[in-house]
Amino acid sequence: MISLKNCFYCSSYLCLNFLFIICISILVSPTFYTRIQQTLQQQKNKSFKFTNPYTNTTQDIRTINHHEQRNLIFFKENNKWTSRGISKNNIPDYKQFFVEESYTGERMKGDQISLEFILEMIEDFKSLKPPHQRYLYKIFQEIRDLFESLDTVVDIEISENTNFTVVGDLHGQFFDLLHIFELNGLPSEANCYLFNGDLIDRGDYSLEILVTVFSFKLLYPNSIHLNRGNHETETLNSVYGFYQEVLDKLYGDSISYFNSIFDYLPLVTILNKKIFICHGGLFLTDDVTINEIRNITRSEKSNRMYLQNPFSIFTCLLWSDPGIYNGRQPSVRHTSLVFGPDVTENFLKLNNLDLIIRSHQVEFEGYKIMHKEKLITVFSSPNYMGLLKNKGAIIRFDSQLNKKIIQFDSVDREQHKNIKRANAFN
Repeated sequence: MISLKNCFYCSSYLCLNFLFIICISILVSPTFYTRIQQTLQQQKNKSFKFTNPYTNTTQDIRTINHHEQRNLIFFKENNKWTSRGISKNNIPDYKQFFVEESYTGERMKGDQISLEFILEMIEDFKSLKPPHQRYLYKIFQEIRDLFESLDTVVDIEISENTNFTVVGDLHGQFFDLLHIFELNGLPSEANCYLFNGDLIDRGDYSLEILVTVFSFKLLYPNSIHLNRGNHETETLNSVYGFYQEVLDKLYGDSISYFNSIFDYLPLVTILNKKIFICHGGLFLTDDVTINEIRNITRSEKSNRMYLQNPFSIFTCLLWSDPGIYNGRQPSVRHTSLVFGPDVTENFLKLNNLDLIIRSHQVEFEGYKIMHKEKLITVFSSPNYMGLLKNKGAIIRFDSQLNKKIIQFDSVDREQHKNIKRANAFN
C-alpha cells in the first residue's frame, strides 16, 4: 500500500519536472532570445537631444555605452542615424568652429593661449560660463600632442631662483586648486608645478581643473608638469564621476577625448636626479631600475595590457601604497601591493635616489612622512568629498631641494553652494 508521504514526494517530483520542461521551452524559444537582445540593445543605446549653446541648434544624439563600441556616437541626420567615430586621431578640428559675435566669454587673441585668457576663463568658470568650443577643442588637440611627445619619465632640474611645487590628489575640487594658487602663487616660468595624478573624479569640477591645468601647461610647457594617477584611467573615471560630468557638461562620448589624453601622461617625474615622484608607489621586486620604467610604452593598447596585471610596474606606479612593515603585503585595494621601509630603501639605493614623493592616499594632515623620512605622501584635497575634515597639503622645493610643506583648509563652499555641475558647459 502506497503511503501518503510517498504520494506527496511523487507528485512534487512530477511538478518539478513539468516546471523544468516549461522553463526549457521558454529558454529555447526565439521570442525569448529576441527579448533579451532587445533589452540589451536598450541598455547599450542612449538617445537624447543635444542643444548646442553656440549655434542654438538641437540635434538628436545616440551614444553606445559598450566596451567594444565605446568610441561611437550616432547623430541623426535627415532622419537617419549616422555613426562618427571618436578616437585619438579624430578629436574635432577646432578650426571648424567659429566664434560668434554674440559670444560674451573671453576670446583668444590670434588663437594663442595667454595668461590673460586663462585668468578670465577661470573667472568665467566661477560663474558657470564655459569657453567656446573652438577653444576647448584647441586645448584638447594641442595638449594631447604635447603629452605624446614627452617621455614616460620626465627629468627636471630646478633652476636657481625657481620654486617647484608638488600638488597631490585634487579630485575635482576646483576651488581648492584656486586656493592653492592664492597661497603659493600662479604658475609661471619661475613658479613651477607638478600635479601628481588624480585631478579628476569624486568632486564636481574635474573638467574645470583639467582645462585650467592643461591651459597652463600649454602656456608654460617647461614649468607645468603632470603625472598620471589611477583615476586617469577609463576603468575608474567611468565609475567615480568624471564620465557623468563630461556627459553633463559636454556631450556624447567626449570622455574618449580625455582618455586618449590620459593614455600619454607621464608616469614619473625625477627632480634634480634625486627625488622620485609618482602617484602610487613601488614594485613587486627589488630590481626595478629607472631605465626599465623609461622603456614603458604609453598607448591605449599597451596601457590596457599593463593594467591587466595587478603587479606590473605600470600598475604599481599608479596603485601601490607604503606600509609600516618590511617586505610586501596584499593591498586592501585588491590590486597592486603594500611595500615596506626596506623596499623603499632598496629602491633608492639601487637607483641613487634620496626621496620618494607620492600621493594616492588621504592623510588627515594633508601629508605623511614615512620610511625613515625617505617617503612622503602628499594629498591636496582638503575636506575630501565634503566629509573627512582633513587638511590639504603641497610640497615646495627650491633649486637646492630644500622643502617646505604647506598645509591648508578647504575653502568655504557656502559661497559656491548655488553652483551646480549638471549642464554647466551647455
